Amino acid sequence: MKRPLLSVLFAVSACTAVFAAPSYTAEEEFNLGAYYSDGKQVPVDLAKALTWWRLSAEHGCAEAQFNLGTCYDQGTGVAQDKAVAAHWFRLAAENSFAEAQYVTGLIYDLGIGVAKDQGKAMTWYLAAANQGELDAQAALACGFLDGNAVPRSPAEAVKWFTLAAEKGHPAAQYGLGCCYFEGTGVAADHAAAVKWWQLAAQSGIAPAQHKLGALYLRGDHVPQDLVKARAWFSVAVLSGDKSALASLIETSRKLTNEQLTESETIAREYAALIGQPRK
Repeated sequence: MKRPLLSVLFAVSACTAVFAAPSYTAEEEFNLGAYYSDGKQVPVDLAKALTWWRLSAEHGCAEAQFNLGTCYDQGTGVAQDKAVAAHWFRLAAENSFAEAQYVTGLIYDLGIGVAKDQGKAMTWYLAAANQGELDAQAALACGFLDGNAVPRSPAEAVKWFTLAAEKGHPAAQYGLGCCYFEGTGVAADHAAAVKWWQLAAQSGIAPAQHKLGALYLRGDHVPQDLVKARAWFSVAVLSGDKSALASLIETSRKLTNEQLTESETIAREYAALIGQPRK
């Protein structure tokens, strides 16, 4: 919890009056950095924020270590340096900061600022996933599904996809839908697959939007509906799935002008739902 800035500054002033050098806790140093970063009660001053965060990080504050890593990763207030970013992320991860554990797994997975090492990536994904970090759970599921540096285990993949999907992670919802549709690691359940793909599609996952369009086009485990099929293809293209363009064009040719207008209206409704909180 942040201490009020004035109380921290008063304590600093009082210490200065008695000792040659004031002493702060790592939490106070982090909080002072946050005040300067956010411009709360003081003007925004990123240089001062970084100074305080560096002190806090050196004194073992995981959140400050993570913030420093982020600054070096993005080149915010410092020269961009992926290797230095990886150093600070790893320190925060070693201090059990879940988001840092996921990011450390990611940089080992991709080889950003460190030598690529999928074994270490999976180790850090698991640590973060066990703390409930949703991105890590989804990444871990993909690792088990593909057998990356671990024995391939579709059942483990389904377990981790499910944990993240039930908490609203869109990519995990898509992955879980694929597992149910194909019967990978779980008994095939096409109704469940459609359910999870719909949730993922409504969160902007283009491949899920494309798959829903294909299902409606063929009448595959849903009532055939070319109007809805074209709507989902249209949304998928807008979401960046260029492979859906051919299906969009092909389906459009099968519709009347009235159906095309209806499909465009539905596509706008679908697009408006993207990013909206799910109940």
